[in-house]
Amino acid sequence: MGGYTQTFHCLLCDKSYANKTSLVTHERKFHDQNVIIPHQHILSVPLYSSYCHFRGLFIDTIQSQLGSHRSTEGKKKVQVHCEENLFYFIFREQETFTFQVSGYKYNCVFKGQAGVERIGKIFQCPNWWIKANKFGGETIVYYQQDPITKNIIDKEVGFSWKRKSRKIFQDGYESIYFYGVMTCSFFTYRQTILIENN
Repeated sequence: MGGYTQTFHCLLCDKSYANKTSLVTHERKFHDQNVIIPHQHILSVPLYSSYCHFRGLFIDTIQSQLGSHRSTEGKKKVQVHCEENLFYFIFREQETFTFQVSGYKYNCVFKGQAGVERIGKIFQCPNWWIKANKFGGETIVYYQQDPITKNIIDKEVGFSWKRKSRKIFQDGYESIYFYGVMTCSFFTYRQTILIENN
């Protein structure tokens, strides 16, 4: 009598694979720009108060990374706890919004100055990416290549959401608790503001 063989099915087409690695490879090759959420019907519209709370948390987290010292420059990655339906309804209408079914992961990327401005509109905070100090300098979420080289290459501000879990052993049983985390990756740069006296 043969044993049970697990099969991994693609929920976006009729393909099936013997292992998850093959399924992930298939999704990346054929469904890389997927926007279909198989469980979309269970994602409820979030409360406006939930959006406001998350907006404040996101802005505070970004601002805390914009330090005034040169050593704080470079690539940054921050994480904020976020409910799945909140991430979905905030980013679903963006052109770069995608969902990886097998990895249960959302992605959304914003490029260049237009991307930085778009994020400002989403979170209703145009200056979310700037932190000035009293010494005439400011640290920014950088959206272009180093101005010294004069090469204009749009940099990315990336958002992703992934479901995570925590196992807890209690009373002889194993309980699994799920939660969601949004990750934002970006570059920072410190510059001096020149103030002209009239």
